[in-house]
Amino acid sequence: MRNYLVLFVIFVISLISSVSSASQWTFIGADDKGNNWAVDKSSIVSVGRTLRAWKRIDFKERQPYPPNGELIQHVYFLDVVNCTNHQVGVKASRLMRIDGSVIATHEDKDESIQWQTVAPDTVVEKTMMYVCSNAPKAAK
Repeated sequence: MRNYLVLFVIFVISLISSVSSASQWTFIGADDKGNNWAVDKSSIVSVGRTLRAWKRIDFKERQPYPPNGELIQHVYFLDVVNCTNHQVGVKASRLMRIDGSVIATHEDKDESIQWQTVAPDTVVEKTMMYVCSNAPKAAK
């Protein structure tokens, strides 16, 4: 009986620790193709004068990965956001299959990030505004 109690306590502790570090995905909106966009609120961090956060796009219809045609169900981006200049760039990306396994990954050095000015009234702008409004207190 004592062994079961010990196993139960270990199980409960593992659940608590996994929940405390869990992602906090927040649905932002859908783009004009019906793809759903979300931001992991728990990933928002300040780095210098920018913010970084993981963004996820769940495709309404799986998209083929050009080099080999494998179907992408969702993609994760590590976005870099400059709230003052209204710009975003992608630091890293992960293309995922429907089973959650990785098709491909990519990461750029900070100096190689390609900045883009965000167009108004788009899901990209909504995503940027969410990240900016949920920045850590010291970064605002």
